This record gives sequence, C-alpha cells and structure tokens, in this order.
Amino acid sequence: MPNEVNFRIEKGGVYCRACSKRTNVDIEIFPETFGVLSKIQEISLQSLCNLTPSKKSSIEINQILHRFMSYHIEGFKIPASLKML
Repeated sequence: MPNEVNFRIEKGGVYCRACSKRTNVDIEIFPETFGVLSKIQEISLQSLCNLTPSKKSSIEINQILHRFMSYHIEGFKIPASLKML
C-alpha cells in the first residue's frame, strides 16, 4: 500500500505522490483511506455493510464523493439530510 496517495477528482482515480507531481492533484488521502477504497472495489455489495472504516477514513471518503459528484454533476448539492448525520 502506498504511503502517500492522492485522489484526482477530474479523473476519478488514485495516484501515488510521484505520479501526481505531473498532474493537478485534488485531494491528498491517508493510506488507510486508500486501503478502504481498494477494498470497496473488491467486495460484493452485501459485504459492504460489514466494512467498518475509521471515522477519519469515513469523513475523507464522504468528502471525496461529494467533491467528485459536485465536479461531474452540474448543480449537485449535498443533501441537507446528510448534514444532520
């Protein structure tokens, strides 16, 4: 697992720090978050309910998703109900 990775909103992918120097990096993510995102790609939807990321990774993943959707979906706004959670 890379120690320093970045999520590029425009491309929707994760890049190591060395590769990211050649691109416009949007979000630096922690190695644990990278691990959770990698695991999500490998497991079934049913198994997703059993995944328990740390609070730090959960917050980071939510931020990535919101920024990604805001970038790619014109007029996207975070639902007010999510702010209450």
